[in-house]
Amino acid sequence: MSATGTTCAGAVAAGATAVNLTAYTAPALGTGVNAGNKVIRIDGEWMRITDDSLSPTVKVTRGEFGTGAVAHDVLATAVYGLTSDMVQINSIAGGNIVSVGQNGVIAVPKTPSNVETLIFLNKASALATTTLAAPGLDQDGMFVTITTSTAAAHVITATSLIADGVSGSPHSTLTWAAFKGASITLQADRGLYNVISATGVTVS
Repeated sequence: MSATGTTCAGAVAAGATAVNLTAYTAPALGTGVNAGNKVIRIDGEWMRITDDSLSPTVKVTRGEFGTGAVAHDVLATAVYGLTSDMVQINSIAGGNIVSVGQNGVIAVPKTPSNVETLIFLNKASALATTTLAAPGLDQDGMFVTITTSTAAAHVITATSLIADGVSGSPHSTLTWAAFKGASITLQADRGLYNVISATGVTVS
């Protein structure tokens, strides 16, 4: 079996030990060192699957392979299988990944300045009442890329936080074209986000 992609059917609290998935097919057990060694990665967090008898709900141990146990939103991106199915399992491969599946506040990622955060917009319909919090002054240099996995015209508000180098900067609104892959890369700079690049995202 190869690694299989799915999503979370509901939000997952940082301390939860059971995860409800939208779909799950139990991987066939391997042999030798891979016997019963089932894993799942949700956003950037790796977990070991300890019980999948209640599929599509699986029981897990959290924060494996050097990653931290954090909360995950509904529709968070997930991949599961045996350890032998995965290309690379470690905290670097997991990276700092955040999924957004509903309207709300996108918290400022807490990450070293040399680690990029990737934010996936997974809501099928357009995000509308969603805001991006300001970076801290101690987060200068942090890169954040926000990309859409859905063909929806998402709108995120970051009031007077988007420094895009044109008249009226800093601006407040990011609007995605309704195409998968529309993306913007931002860099924290003294409490603002400088626009490094944008494809299919309008700043206003």
